[in-house]
Amino acid sequence: MAYPDNSRALNDDHLQPPEDYPIFGILDAKVDWMEGWGNEPALKILVEKVFDISEFKYDVKEGLKTDIYFAALDGQVSYFAHNRNDQTGFSGRTFVLPPAEENRVIPYTIKGPWASRSSAMNNHFLHSMEASLIDEEEGFKRGFTFYSSAVTIDMALEAFNVIHLNTGDAYALAFSEKHNEKRHQIVKMDASGDRPSPIFKNDPPETYELIGLRESYYYDKDDEGQPSDIQEQQDFAQDDELSNGGYDIL
Repeated sequence: MAYPDNSRALNDDHLQPPEDYPIFGILDAKVDWMEGWGNEPALKILVEKVFDISEFKYDVKEGLKTDIYFAALDGQVSYFAHNRNDQTGFSGRTFVLPPAEENRVIPYTIKGPWASRSSAMNNHFLHSMEASLIDEEEGFKRGFTFYSSAVTIDMALEAFNVIHLNTGDAYALAFSEKHNEKRHQIVKMDASGDRPSPIFKNDPPETYELIGLRESYYYDKDDEGQPSDIQEQQDFAQDDELSNGGYDIL
């Protein structure tokens, strides 16, 4: 998985977010259901800024052969697995990682680490999931120049809220554990029945827990017999092809 490294310096405008700064810097979001492919659905997020590696501060957990590095900044996540016996990841590139440890001044310098994956890192650090980020509106609209990255679960759920408000489409996460990995899968919530039900792109895990369901997802009608928030939003999105700010509705 390629990691965002756009080599743009942090400027004064980003040191103190403005009062109207969106939650996690999210400006828009969408889910690519990957129709026609066997891949899992992909979360794509337009943010104010895609952070550079130099802006994160990394925690480290040392192992017998492999050390793992993890950092989170305003919902965006960066991690690496560094195998001292195999330093050929990223074509042997050397990374300089700022430390989170307060008493440490010297950064971590690692050669040829591997990108790893969120489901493995979730055993050791704050839970995250893979996502694609971009900070160029035109690129988001056209669907290119995304950075493969990872985000915290809270940021992913906030992105789902943005999607729901813009399009009426409702998504949640199915959390499951298998082979010592903790995985979060994107599921679409179908509100056409008595109770919303998850739609998996591929075969669902044997057991899972749904995360991020808003209370309105549980009912198709409110106490007065009117359509619930999710059903109203879905009906509106079907009637208005521009309800996603002019972008294609997935």
